[in-house]
Formats: sequence, structure tokens, C-alpha cells
Amino acid sequence: LPDSYNIEYIPDTFKQTESTERVDFKQYVYADNKENWLFIEISCIDASEIMVDIEYNGYDEIQLGSKKAYLLYNDENQSGTLVWADSNNTIMVDGMVSKEELIKIAENIK
Repeated sequence: LPDSYNIEYIPDTFKQTESTERVDFKQYVYADNKENWLFIEISCIDASEIMVDIEYNGYDEIQLGSKKAYLLYNDENQSGTLVWADSNNTIMVDGMVSKEELIKIAENIK
């Protein structure tokens, strides 16, 4: 269930601004003082629906621990999305942070 995850790392400049929680879905929204944003979504696979604009993003498959993850990133505006499945859930980290920060955030969702 989405309840069983802890987000153990968020960059210091970001503060949580809102959250949405349902039985099958959780979303956390963060922002910094430079108007950069960060979203983390954890949802049951049956309830997952993720839409990503790929027109301006590069695409890489990366290893995230023992899981295969999909990284879409726009170098020009320093924003991206990292998505992977973990047992019965889909997890997405989306935001205006570096690739390294996206990966570090993802590695610290346990």
C-alpha cells in the first residue's frame, strides 16, 4: 500500500506545500523560494496513470537499486521525471531539480 513508504530525503531548499492522500494514492508537493517544484506520487498499480510530455525530454532506463526505472529529463530547463514500479505500487518523482537530485530522492523512498 502507498502507506508503507517513507520519503527520507528532500533537498533542503524544498518545503512541503500540500499533500493528497487516498487509500490507493498519495501525492506530496514541494516548492522552494525560487518557484521550483517537486512532486512525489505513490499509487497502487491498479490506480496508476502517469502522463509525461516526452517531446522535449531525453529518455534513459536506469537501475534504481534492484528495480528498473525510467528517467525522462530536460537539460535545458533542469526538470525531469523518474518512474518505477515496486511490488504493487508505481512511484514517480517529478520536479525542477538535477538528475542527480531526482535519483537521490528516489533512492531514499523506502
